[in-house]
Amino acid sequence: MMAEIVGLFNKPINVRVVTGCVLSLALVATPAVVARAEYKPPEDQKTPDKETRTNSGTTRGCDGGDIPLTVLASQNYVGRTTSTHPTFAWFVPDSKSLELKFTIYSRGSDGNFTEVHSMSLQSSPGIMTLSPFPEGEPGLLVGKDYVWQVVILCDPSYP
Repeated sequence: MMAEIVGLFNKPINVRVVTGCVLSLALVATPAVVARAEYKPPEDQKTPDKETRTNSGTTRGCDGGDIPLTVLASQNYVGRTTSTHPTFAWFVPDSKSLELKFTIYSRGSDGNFTEVHSMSLQSSPGIMTLSPFPEGEPGLLVGKDYVWQVVILCDPSYP
């Protein structure tokens, strides 16, 4: 009985498995390409105001190295809020875990910013992601303007 099962897994089945995997990967990747091709940026698109971004969207890490803390978002493109429960991402250059503050602000009709959500967490080196609003709880409003900020507290006694 065992010899028959082993015989089934010879070269012909391996070719089928490999072919199936390749085709599956191609099908999985296709919707992402199509979805990206369908997005058209709004015509009233403009660069963010200086007050809503740093010079290059980055600050130096606590270690003082050449690689900065970097948010993973476009500097020249203000995205529209398309999800009530988005995921945010940034790159942390520091090798040690430090306290980090994540804040989301909404822009009012008067142009002033109001804090919508804030939380503290520990940083970890590399790319970090955060989905701050649990499913089933209210999140952001689709189409509303928001600004988000990530701050690493290098010295907690000097925030």
